[in-house]
Amino acid sequence: MKPERKKYNYMEPVLHKIHKNYISLPNKDVKRNNNVVKQVLQTLIKKMKKVDSLFKTCFTEVFYGGSFYDGLKIGKPDEFDLDFLLKLPANAQPCLDVSHLPGFVQVQLKNFENFQKTPEAKSWSGLANLLSDKHFLITTSLTRWMQGVLDKALNELPRCKDDENFRIFKAGKNVFKGTLHKAGPAQTLKLKMCGTIRDKSVEIDIDLVPCFKFGKDQWPSSPFRTNPVKNKPDFFIVPQKPYSKQTVNQYWRLSFQMQESELIKNKKTLKPTLRLLKKLQKNMDQNIISSYYIKTMFLWETEKNGGAIWNCSQSFAFVTMLKKYKEYIENDNIPFYWNGLTEDLKDKGDIPLQNLANRLQRIINAIESHLGDPYVVAEYLLNKEELASFKAMNGYQ
Repeated sequence: MKPERKKYNYMEPVLHKIHKNYISLPNKDVKRNNNVVKQVLQTLIKKMKKVDSLFKTCFTEVFYGGSFYDGLKIGKPDEFDLDFLLKLPANAQPCLDVSHLPGFVQVQLKNFENFQKTPEAKSWSGLANLLSDKHFLITTSLTRWMQGVLDKALNELPRCKDDENFRIFKAGKNVFKGTLHKAGPAQTLKLKMCGTIRDKSVEIDIDLVPCFKFGKDQWPSSPFRTNPVKNKPDFFIVPQKPYSKQTVNQYWRLSFQMQESELIKNKKTLKPTLRLLKKLQKNMDQNIISSYYIKTMFLWETEKNGGAIWNCSQSFAFVTMLKKYKEYIENDNIPFYWNGLTEDLKDKGDIPLQNLANRLQRIINAIESHLGDPYVVAEYLLNKEELASFKAMNGYQ
């Protein structure tokens, strides 16, 4: 190992202890909550198919994505990001075109008028309501329709006796009451267990996002890179609006979650390092930069030198990515991994970005000026209560 890579080895035991005690998810809670989510979804999807024939026709499967299923979640296993993957009728000739907005596409059903005249169209009744006059898929129409389907499905479930705004879900021996809340392109199902486990209340939030799934024959053209994960040919489009003042309801965000999950898999220190950086960000109480931007930085680093950095020590990988994070923020730009085009951060505001860059630099300075002191990094990764318990745990005054 090169001398520079050994520079932060003294920090290694502390980072591992912090990860184990303050970042890793409790195994019992992970298993329980994951089972609850899957049982609740089974009930919900069954009702959704019952109340809406279009959903029954176009729904294909649930994609279990997001930080929990990528192994990047920190804190508690109480937030889940799930995608309802939908299909379009092949005979309507859905055509995906790269738009002038980086990372976004448009989808037009080229043969929709002729398709409407076929017997098959009967099972797709209602699809026209999701399209513009020129047969482009409209994001707002999809999210509005999905909200209606979910509302009707919830109405099929028994009401909570003490509050009729809640619906009852059963998951094994446990009973949960749930309500639906709109959150961007997602509908969030908020669940709260009726009763406690080990004297603790159990609450789970499930973000449900409708997406359309496409195969390799529709993979976006240049400037998008070709699929680097050949055994994962599918990708999604998400009804997420771009940052623009234009009328943008026919632009869809591309999502390559399947491929990204594979690209970050089996990289020795990648996921622990990413979780440490997320913990640092959380402890700074700063949320102007989304977790996806941080994940994007790691995707770019994985591409360099075959991702050699992930075979280095945890401490070297952490400090290296901390410095790179600061550089990205200073440059107001984290390029979208899939096409290399600018993901301008200026919409976050110059002052918040500069403040974040300054805070990151102060952390870097503290580490570099206290080489050999493993507890300096703990002061930035842990909140006041966590730091006190960590010091007590390790006999540090």
